[in-house]
Amino acid sequence: MKMIFQTVKETEKRPYNNQLHLYLAHKPQPKRTNIGRHQITQEELAIINPLVNIVPTEEQISLALQALINVSEHWTKKKLRDHLSYRNRKGNQE
Repeated sequence: MKMIFQTVKETEKRPYNNQLHLYLAHKPQPKRTNIGRHQITQEELAIINPLVNIVPTEEQISLALQALINVSEHWTKKKLRDHLSYRNRKGNQE
């Protein structure tokens, strides 16, 4: 019983630091930079254009994706498929 009482007394002696709490609650956040959308370059279009208006195989998509990643880190398999789907629906506008 004496042991429990000592630990409670020790914790009561430590004051709660309100200033630290306020600092952490109102800590200035880093500013976010507005990067914007990725603009497709001519080099990327040269890789994508052969896949438009056809149903590309998995192998063709993988090869195109690897080539696109070498040009820009923006591309993922989903983004490539979405772009091809958009181009097929809207026609070859680019």
